[in-house]
Amino acid sequence: YEPLATWLKKQLGERVQKVQLSDRLVDSPATLVQGEWGMSPMMQRYMKSQTTSSASDSSFAIGSRNQAILEINPRHSVVQKLKAAMEAAPEADATQDMVMMVFETAALLGGYNIENPADFARRVTKLMDEAGGDAGAGGSVEAEVLGQQ
Repeated sequence: YEPLATWLKKQLGERVQKVQLSDRLVDSPATLVQGEWGMSPMMQRYMKSQTTSSASDSSFAIGSRNQAILEINPRHSVVQKLKAAMEAAPEADATQDMVMMVFETAALLGGYNIENPADFARRVTKLMDEAGGDAGAGGSVEAEVLGQQ
C-alpha cells in the first residue's frame, strides 16, 4: 500500500504533511493526526481567529508545520477500493472524488474544517444518488415534490 500512500500525497498536495499506513485504525478507512509539534484543530481555529493582519500572516501562523498527517487503514474496504481505482483509472473523476471523500471524512472526524463544504456536499449527494439507483418510483423526487409526477 506504499504506492497508494505516495500517490495520495501527490493528489492531496499541501493539504497534508504526509500519508502513512496506520496500524491502529480498525473501523475507519482513514484519520488525520497531527505531527509531534502540530497544533490541534481547535487551536488552529483559535490562532486563525486571533490574526488581525493579512491572510498571509494567518497562513504563516498556522503554516505547513501544522499540516496533518493522513493515516490510511489498508485493511479497510474503502482503502482497498481506492487502491484498485488508483491502479485502474487514477485520473478518473470518480477516483478523484473518492480521494477527496476519504480525506474530507477523515478531516471532519478529526475535528478539522474542510476547504469547500459545497463540493463535499456535491460528492456526498452524488454518492447517495448512485447508491440509491433506480428504485422504480416512476419519476424524480424533485418532480414529486413539485407535484409534477
